[in-house]
Amino acid sequence: MPEEITLTPLEQSRADTGFRFYSIKNAVYNGIETALNAKHGFPKGGAKAQTIRDLQPLEDAQQNAAGTAVLLAYRNSRLSDDDFTDLFNSKNPNVEELVKADWLALWPTDEL
Repeated sequence: MPEEITLTPLEQSRADTGFRFYSIKNAVYNGIETALNAKHGFPKGGAKAQTIRDLQPLEDAQQNAAGTAVLLAYRNSRLSDDDFTDLFNSKNPNVEELVKADWLALWPTDEL
């Protein structure tokens, strides 16, 4: 009989949704945005394509209810586990990975 694998709540949220959910303090969001856009070669060339990015600029990103952090849902398949570790360092107190329900609880009530 195969051994049953128990997932952590974060791993289960990733498996169920296909996304990783983050709350990223505004002060560090620009660095993550720049790194991800550069990794994927965004913005693509041309005047019209300047709006095509991996992550939106801070002023266009979804803020939490308090306006102190960006709420980001990022597809699992876009990065390797090592890339997630490098870019969304789990030891960084300014970046918190959440399960979907906790992430949704941070949204402004008028946005849901």
